Amino acid sequence: MAPGAVLEPLLPPDRVADVLRQAPAYRAALSDIDVARAQQQQWAAGDPGWAATLASTRRRDAQLVPERNNEWEIGLQSNLRLPGKAQVYEGAGRARWGLAQAGAQRVWREQARELLDTLGTWLRASESARQWERQLELLARQRDAVAKRQRLGAAAMLEQDQAEAALAQARARAAAASE
Repeated sequence: MAPGAVLEPLLPPDRVADVLRQAPAYRAALSDIDVARAQQQQWAAGDPGWAATLASTRRRDAQLVPERNNEWEIGLQSNLRLPGKAQVYEGAGRARWGLAQAGAQRVWREQARELLDTLGTWLRASESARQWERQLELLARQRDAVAKRQRLGAAAMLEQDQAEAALAQARARAAAASE
């Protein structure tokens, strides 16, 4: 290949991006981002504003009042959120969201690396099978040449047997490489 020549991509970039987007690990990382975003919003909103309580009690104090006493207690509470605490929760939510985004980017890179490794393995196997096919062609021609020389009396039978054996070995290796 000439220096500066541009290789045609084996897979179109948009197809690669689609494959990476559909990877289960990346989809899980995206859901982690959604969870972190929801948790960030929940922390920013704080606790619910009001809480109501209701309690009832029955007592009997024989010394003071001979009959039963029913007591009711109703309460309404509101949480007070200090300004510093709100900032801490906001910062923690942003940090968790950023961590989830970084995790998704890491998973994207890992999936892309795995796809590249798989593609490289496939290319090596494909090239190996192609090389073995060429080798088969050369060995078949060499066998035919030895057979012709033997018919003319210029080659021994041993040479013919060696050419046949080399061709048989190459066929076996080509079959293994093409699997």
